[in-house]
Amino acid sequence: MPFNAMAHVSLYMPEVTIVEAYGFAGWVGTFVVSGLFLLWAYLPEAWLHTWGITYYPNKEWALSIPAFLCMSYMLSGVVYVSLNLLSTAPLSSYETLTDRWARPPPVYVEDGMTSGMKENKKERDGGSQEERQVPPPLRPPPPSVPHFADLDIGVVNDYLYGDKGKGGD
Repeated sequence: MPFNAMAHVSLYMPEVTIVEAYGFAGWVGTFVVSGLFLLWAYLPEAWLHTWGITYYPNKEWALSIPAFLCMSYMLSGVVYVSLNLLSTAPLSSYETLTDRWARPPPVYVEDGMTSGMKENKKERDGGSQEERQVPPPLRPPPPSVPHFADLDIGVVNDYLYGDKGKGGD
C-alpha cells in the first residue's frame, strides 16, 4: 500500500483561504519593494549603471519619501482633531446645550403607586389611538449607579452658581 504524503498532511492542515494568500503576497511584496528601495538608496550610481539600470528617480527622494511619510503619520492626529473641531456646532448654537439624542433624567417615585405617564400606543407600535398608563421607574437602591441621563443646563447653572445666576448676591 503506497503512502500518500499529501493526503496525510491535508488531515492536519486546513485549506488556505484567499485572505491568507493575499496576506502572504502582500508580506512578500513589502519585503521585495523595501529591499529594492534600500538597494536604490545606498548603492552608488556606477553600480546601478553596470547592472543596466539607468532610469530611476533622483537620490534626493530617498530622504524625501520617508520624511514625508513620517510627517504625514505624525500630522494625521492633528488633522483628525481639527476635522472634529470643524464639524462641531459653534458655541452660540442651541445644539451645544441639547440635541435630539438628549436623554432627560427619569422621574422616580418612592412607592411605585402613581398615575404614571401616558403613552401613545399608535406612535409606539403603529396600533390604535388608545392610551395606556406607564408607571415611572422606581428609585434604584442607594449604592447603585444612577441611570444615564443628560442634565438640563438650568440644573447645572443652579449647582455651579446657585443664586448668583438669578440676580442674587
